[in-house]
Parts: sequence; structure tokens; C-alpha cells
Amino acid sequence: MRPVALLVVAALVAQAWPAAATPRAGAIARVVHPTAPPSLGPADALVRIELYFVPGIASSAVAYREVRALAARHPARLRVEFWPRRVGSTQREPAVALVAHRRGRFFAYLDRLTEAGPVQRSADLEPQLGIDPRLATAALADPDVQAALDDAERRAFRAGAASVLELVINGRPVSRGPVRMNANSFHPDQLEAAYQLAWRRARRAAVAGLTGRALAAFNRQRVYCDDDDGPDPEADADPVGDAIDDQLGLGALFDGGTDCPTPQVRPARIDTTPVGLDDELLDEAALSAAPLLGRPLPPPAAPMTGARTPAVDVVVVCGLGGPGCRAQLAIVHQLLAVYGAQVRLRWLPWLEPGAPGADAEAELAAVALCAAEHGDGWPFSDPPGLRTPPLDAAGLVRASGADPELVAGCVAGAGARVRALVAAARAAGIQWGPTVVVAGRAYPGGFTDRRSAAIVVEHALAPGLLEQLVR
Repeated sequence: MRPVALLVVAALVAQAWPAAATPRAGAIARVVHPTAPPSLGPADALVRIELYFVPGIASSAVAYREVRALAARHPARLRVEFWPRRVGSTQREPAVALVAHRRGRFFAYLDRLTEAGPVQRSADLEPQLGIDPRLATAALADPDVQAALDDAERRAFRAGAASVLELVINGRPVSRGPVRMNANSFHPDQLEAAYQLAWRRARRAAVAGLTGRALAAFNRQRVYCDDDDGPDPEADADPVGDAIDDQLGLGALFDGGTDCPTPQVRPARIDTTPVGLDDELLDEAALSAAPLLGRPLPPPAAPMTGARTPAVDVVVVCGLGGPGCRAQLAIVHQLLAVYGAQVRLRWLPWLEPGAPGADAEAELAAVALCAAEHGDGWPFSDPPGLRTPPLDAAGLVRASGADPELVAGCVAGAGARVRALVAAARAAGIQWGPTVVVAGRAYPGGFTDRRSAAIVVEHALAPGLLEQLVR
């Protein structure tokens, strides 16, 4: 093989790890780099709108037409990105929309599909637009198309989309914006007002040096940071005029930096508490405090899945016999599909010595550690079930792909490893099982759902003051 070819292969291998859908440790993954989304307007426009919608659904057709009309009225000032999504039985139209995009026919297809009146059938339009129906059917199984649709789901989730149809203006969903709108049902005047407000604010931001994508990133961060619910709907003054005078956030940027307050999330189920702990320490306020750990976690020996060099480590410390433990493993595992190479998930065993069932918990933890060591590094199914029966030794071995005989030989001497890992967690400040640690901060009980977990991860990923200012 020629040296140049060797370099190309090496480069491709080097790029293969940070795929959007993070593989299990040791897995070989096909990497797909989706093309840029269909868009209108200049890339450096001060106002950027992202439309997350489902081609083939009536409400999405209305939103698409109105956004197209808005872009036509402000062609030099507005950038619009269209992100087709799939939902339920509506699978063909989103896939065909991306096939049409490959051929430069996205807007021709969507314009015909969303003409005034009932939404038309995609199969009837495809031949008219030069799209081979066989190719359209094949798009449903095309990995590149499905990767692009997966990418839209990840982006919509991180943008804070409240429903499958969402409008995001300069990084902020309209459902949480100063001109309050419902993306599923809005008047064209509301969209125009939201645009005009975004334009005025963007001009003010540009004067302060915060432009383009940096403004959108700043606003998206505020979605995860702020408790602000927008203007008071009962206020007598003009809401649009008042919103223009609202604090943009630039003053806070310079006065107090861009760091968000530490998220306070409602804790989920606790499986294990310290023996003899005073009950008053179990109140929700205490569990929501999210203290910084006294020592870093986890030790290198902890089982892991996800990116090898992530921006954020997420550690679930729990005893595998508890339902709260299984729930947290399931919830946190969902973040891997959203954040890809930015997140790594690890597990640490937890038990209370002398508590009922502690010996059985220690034995199960030993099996999990050995299964991870001799398997693919992660002893749980992907993802572990929220309501599955308690984990057992055989299931852990199967999920990791380990040789049962190797695991059996390892377990005999793994008790010391279990005790060492529990001691490390306790020395760092862990008191409850489960506890989820994100970027060194402990969340006893973990999270009620993946959205609350994402708030904490977004906080950990948020850029600091200097990072914001140099954009």
C-alpha cells in the first residue's frame, strides 16, 4: 500500500471514534457525517431560525409555509435552517425530504407537499419531481439518511424543543421566548413580531461584540440556566416593546461572567442510605444541594462506555440490586446518544457494610467488574431497562460479551476491588446509592428523566467567560 494511502486510512481510523452515536468500548462503528441542513439566507445573518418539523403533518406544513414566507420578506437579514424529523408512522416524508435535498430539490418537494389545503401524499409527488419512488423507499433504510434524522433529534433535544414541531430563534425556542408562541399554532403576525424583536436584539448584541453563532449559543445556554418564564402575560404594556428593553444578558456577561448557577434538580429514588443516618438529612433540599466531591471520581478501573476522552464524565454510583440504580443507568445511558463524544459514562459499586443484602450486593458487583474487564468494558445491556427485574450475574456476563469461565475465575478475587471502589466513593463524599456524579458534582438519587440530567450536563459543558468573549 502506498504511503499516501496509509495516511488516509490512519486519518479515517482516527476520526472513527467520536461518532454521533457513541459505540460501546471496543466496538467498530460506521461513521457518517451528515450534510449541512437545507437552509435559506446568508450564513452570517444576525437572526437565525431553526425549524424542527415533521414533513407530512398538517401543523408542520403550516409552520413551514410561514417560515418560508418570513425568509422571503427578509432575505438578507435572516438565516433559516430546516431540520426534518420523523415521528410515529410519518417516516417516508422526512426521509424523502433529505433525498430531495441531496438532489437540490428539497424546497421543490416541500413546497408541493405543503401546498395550501390537505397535505399531499409523498408517493404521488415523487415521480413529478424526478425522484425515483424506489430510491425514496430505499431512503427508509439508508444509513446516511437515518444518521441525518438522528442528528436532527439530538439537535432538537439540546435546543430545548418542547414538542416535535419547534421554532428556535437565535438559540431560544419560541415557547420560551419574549414573544410567547406555540409552534403548533401561531399567527403570522406573531412570527413577524418574534423576528423583529430578535433582529433588534441581535443588532444590540453585535454592537457589544456578540454576533452570529455566539449569540445563539449564549441564548441556548440561557435556556438551560434561567428561571425566567418570559414576560408577564397579564402586563398592560405592549409585550414586544417591553421585551426590547428587557435585559439581553450582555451586562451579566461582563459583570458576572457566563457561568450558570449550579442546577438544582429534584432527586429521584434513593435505594441505600447510611446506617443510622438522621432522617432530617434525607429531605429534598439536602439531596438537591449537588455538592462538589472532596476527591475526584472515578478511579481508572471503573467500567465505562462512551467517549475515551470526553468533555464530561458522568458516574453512576449505585448498588445493582436496587431499582433506583437500574433507573439511573437507563436514564443516563440515553445521554450518550445525545452528546456522543462529549460524554463518558462510568459505574461504581455501592453498598452499606452490615446492611441487609450487603453480601449479595458485593457478589453482584464483583461479577459486574469482572464481566466488564473480560468483556467490552460495560456489563449492562444498552440501554438497561427502567423496569427490568433485578440484575443477575448471568445477565451481566451476557451483556458484556465476556467468557463465563473467565468471569468465574476473576470473581473469586474481586472482593477486594469492590471494597476499594466503594471506599473510594465514600472518601470522595458519596453517602447515598444511587448518586450520579457529573463533572465532579454529586446528585444524590440521580435524575427523574433525561431532560433533568441534560440540564446538568449542559451546565458542565457551558463555556466560561473568556470562551464566550473570544467567539
